[in-house]
Amino acid sequence: MATVITSVTPIQGGFTVFGNKRICIADIVLSSSTWPTGGLPLVASRFGMTGLDTVLICGGSKAQYNWAANVLQAYISTTAGSAMAAADGVNVAETIRVVAIGYGLT
Repeated sequence: MATVITSVTPIQGGFTVFGNKRICIADIVLSSSTWPTGGLPLVASRFGMTGLDTVLICGGSKAQYNWAANVLQAYISTTAGSAMAAADGVNVAETIRVVAIGYGLT
């Protein structure tokens, strides 16, 4: 079974508006399962928006947002000093704090 987003919880005071952009600071909780090949789809409505422009990853997470594919991708290093590689098929359980920037209200 592939990793899924079990919850997206905005932090207290985590919603705001800058100009025509909506901002949501939230914690994404991931299930403890294998990471899906290609990444984990992010849905704007989970952040209270109709569309996402970008998602910034906060803290020490080894994840990145691929805006072209609208997915969250994880990277791991299998041995000390080795290059980071996609975590496809690897068991990943993590809570990731993100800043989602987008538009529209759901």
